[in-house]
Amino acid sequence: MKTIYLFLLASIFIGCNKPKKTVVLKTKTPIQKAISKDSIMPEKTDTIVLKDINNDKISDTAFVYTPPTLASFDDKGNIEFEMGCVDNKCFNKITFSCKLPEIVFDESVWGKLENAGDLNGDGISELLFAPDWFTSSLGHLYLYSFRNGKWEMVTSIKHRRDEEALLPNLIKSKRKYYLRGVDFSDDDKPYQTEIKFKK
Repeated sequence: MKTIYLFLLASIFIGCNKPKKTVVLKTKTPIQKAISKDSIMPEKTDTIVLKDINNDKISDTAFVYTPPTLASFDDKGNIEFEMGCVDNKCFNKITFSCKLPEIVFDESVWGKLENAGDLNGDGISELLFAPDWFTSSLGHLYLYSFRNGKWEMVTSIKHRRDEEALLPNLIKSKRKYYLRGVDFSDDDKPYQTEIKFKK
């Protein structure tokens, strides 16, 4: 009887001390899922209210498309940097709520757009556009005007991309307009160029 009792106790003791199996969870956290998708930041479109740009008394809106970009994430899911576009297609496409044609700007990733007002008196506002890139704050500021059924670049000037607003770079002196920029090679010395429209 004692032998059976000892045998039962030994069986219970051995059963309680069996090594536990390690369970491996195969589901990924949202951060791991984002990192495993080749770290692609999806395309996006910024909506910019421009007021009335075609003189029809209706406020107009621009839509600035940004392409999908390749990004690097840290282990917490924060973006460390973005570098490169998917399939090397880096461009901005600007469309409008009114019936004006689009503007496509190559070699750009992000972009700022502002209404410059109707500078040449043709009834359609000119536009200021500053494209942005992955590296450096050095860039250009462009002035577009609507002519012959399409948007044409009138002039450009060297520009610091980190500026908040574009419109302060447009200067009116007497009856002439100028675009102000900075000379990167001369300690950002300010300079300006006259805006001349084709007749």
